[in-house]
Formats: sequence, structure tokens, C-alpha cells
Amino acid sequence: MLKKTAKRTGAGIMSLALLLGTAGMMPVPSASAAAGVTINEVCPKNTTYAAPDGGMYDWIELYNNSGSAVDISGWGISDKEDTPYRFTIPSGTVLQPNTGKIFFCDGTAGETNSAVAPFGLSTSGEMLVLTDKSGNVASKITFTDMAKDTSYGQYPDGSGEYYVLKPTPGANNSAPEGSNAVRTPSFSAESGFYDNSFALSIEVPQGTTVYYTTDGSDPTTESQRYGSPITVQDMTSQPNKYSARTDISAYTDVLAPDEGVLKAAVVRAIAVDSQGRQSAIITKTYFIGSANVAKYRNMKVVSLVTDPSNLFDYEKGIYVTGKVYEEGGGGFSFPGMGGGGFNMGDWGNQGGDAQQGGFGGFAGFGGQQAGGNAQQGGFGDINLGGAGGPVVAADEEEVLQEDLGSLELGGIDVAADEDTQQGGAQQGGWG
Repeated sequence: MLKKTAKRTGAGIMSLALLLGTAGMMPVPSASAAAGVTINEVCPKNTTYAAPDGGMYDWIELYNNSGSAVDISGWGISDKEDTPYRFTIPSGTVLQPNTGKIFFCDGTAGETNSAVAPFGLSTSGEMLVLTDKSGNVASKITFTDMAKDTSYGQYPDGSGEYYVLKPTPGANNSAPEGSNAVRTPSFSAESGFYDNSFALSIEVPQGTTVYYTTDGSDPTTESQRYGSPITVQDMTSQPNKYSARTDISAYTDVLAPDEGVLKAAVVRAIAVDSQGRQSAIITKTYFIGSANVAKYRNMKVVSLVTDPSNLFDYEKGIYVTGKVYEEGGGGFSFPGMGGGGFNMGDWGNQGGDAQQGGFGGFAGFGGQQAGGNAQQGGFGDINLGGAGGPVVAADEEEVLQEDLGSLELGGIDVAADEDTQQGGAQQGGWG
């Protein structure tokens, strides 16, 4: 059964990239150059601005930035580039100079109301395209995940500069506030697998200073200041850090890997303007050279990102026994998840902070191997390891022969213990 599971789980890697992953992050929002009529503002989750029929629908605002009126009758608005006329703007629709118009979007209402676009907008982000009557793309934007009653739009109106904003349907767009007022830096290379090291450039938004980290921690103004391209290279030769920790379990025979494990390179950055306002963090993960394992290339990788201190800090880390445990808080285990497998430890110190909770305080997926050497983690065949990172675990002789080995993700490394498992229940969770 385990062998079959190992083969199935070989189809994907979950990388708990507390380090360099992010979320991280989604691609930087992009937009075509503003000229004439453009998509000026979008709100994918509206609960405050009612349509004429009283419905609280998603909405899109078009804006005419030209000096003359534009007849947009027959133009198309769509969330699918290959189907540009999912909604056709009604005949007789004219935008006067420097004015805008709201179009509501709802998949259900649009079936019976021709004034409503027959599709909704996704709060997790998507692409929208405006196409003129001749089939030419007039405007196209891509937005990422959005909170309720926030919008993504141009400031000033029609400027081509997009930000997360406070919604202003039917009025001029308001200036972005706080971190939304500072553009996120952009990287010259996307996350992924690379054969060789390369120079990574960071585009610095005008009027800002960019700071970055390569250890998975959240960048601050105390981090390295960006001034020239960063060399991204194979990190495998770097000392093991998180997979070398043994304080993830109350047991004393937890084994750390005695050899270097594969590691990913992680780069995180922020931009800070002259007022001290900081942008959102951008995070990219790179698998270079020896970490560029062919078997992993076509797998789907999910990166969950947090500062390593949220997992390993003595006071608040949820992946270590920590202060609460040592002061008598103790912990408990769920059968089949390993000795100390569900280790409450410092999770009890979170005080209900959902952001710190990660996997709901799962401080130790895996834990002990009954009757044998301790294994640092394991979901059976997907190993969340001693550092909480992803690996295809070598807990089957057959898998070992395939050299799946272990994997370290930047600041987070995860080992696949190759010691022979000696009977007893496997401490990997669902294995």
C-alpha cells in the first residue's frame, strides 16, 4: 500500500516554503498602456454599491481619457481573452471626455438582464479585457487576490498606473493608502527550475528603495539594500539549517540528516518610499542545478510562505516544542500521526492569532518511528520533514532506489531519513 501511495504522491510536491515561496507570491499586476477608453477600476466583491435592480454585483468601470466623446456601442468586456465579447456593450453607449461608466457583472443576473455582464469577477484574481467593435484590444488588466469591498484601479483616472484602492464607483478614483500606495518590486525571473545560476534583477519602483532577503525572512529596512543584480545559485552546498533542528519533538532520538540536502534559493523583497511606507512583499523560489531534479520539473508545486520565526521561534514558533511546552504546557498526539505528531507545544502560545497558526498549529507532522530511529516528519510519502518543507520521502526501499532523496527549500530544509524503518506504526500521518 505504501509503495502505491509513494507512486501517486510522486505527482506533486507541497513545499512549505516559509522561506522563499509566496505566496508567494502571485505575479505582479499588469495592465496595457492607457489610451482613450480603458478599464479604470474593478471591484470583484461588492457589498455596498447597489445596481439599479438593487443587486450587489461585481462591477467594472470604463473611463474615457481622451479629449473627445467615444461611442463604445458593440465593444466587448470579458474575463476570457479568447472570448472577448462575453458581454457586448449596448447600442447608444457614449462616453464623454474624462468621464466613466459602471458595468455590473453577475453570472446569474446576467442571464435575464441584458444590462448586466453574464459573468462574475474572482476575488482570487483574474484577467479582464476590453475589446473595441473592430476586434482590437483597447485595454487589458490582470489583478490578483482582492479583499471584500476593495478595488483595483488607476490613479489618477486613466493614468495607466494601477493600485489597490478604496472603491469609488461613479466618482474619481481616490489615492491609494498605506502599503497600497507603494508599488511592489518586480523580478526579472519567475519562480521555477533552472539548469544554471543566473543574475536576478529587481525593478525598483520610482521614488523607492528596495530591500531584500535570501534566507526566507520578511524583508525590512534593516535588510540588504538592493543595488545590483543578485546571483541566484544552487544552495545545496550551504549548511543544513532547519532540517538539522531536533527541537521539533519531545523525543530525544530525533535524527537530523548527516549530509547536505537539496535546497532552493529564495528571494523576498519590498519597496519603501520616502515617507517610509512599505509595499507588499514579493517572493520567488528558484530550484537551481542539483536541486533541479528532473522528476520534480513537471510536478505542481504549492508554496506556503511565512517568516521562519513563526515556525521555529522559542516564544511563538508552532513547529517546535518551545516555551509553553518546556514550562509544563506539554502536548498530545493523535494516533497514527506519530509520537508527538500533533504537538501542541507553542501552538498554545498563539493566542488565537490565525496568521501564526499555519496548519492550525500542527507543530510536528511526523515525529517518531515506533520501534526504530526517529524520522523527522512524514506524511507517509510526502515528507513535511524536520523543517516543515516538502519532500518526497524515502520511506520505501523502492523509492530510495529512485533517488528521490530529500529536499531543502532555502531557509527551510527537509530531510528524508534513509534509516531502515524497524517495525511499529509509521509516524508519518496518513502513511
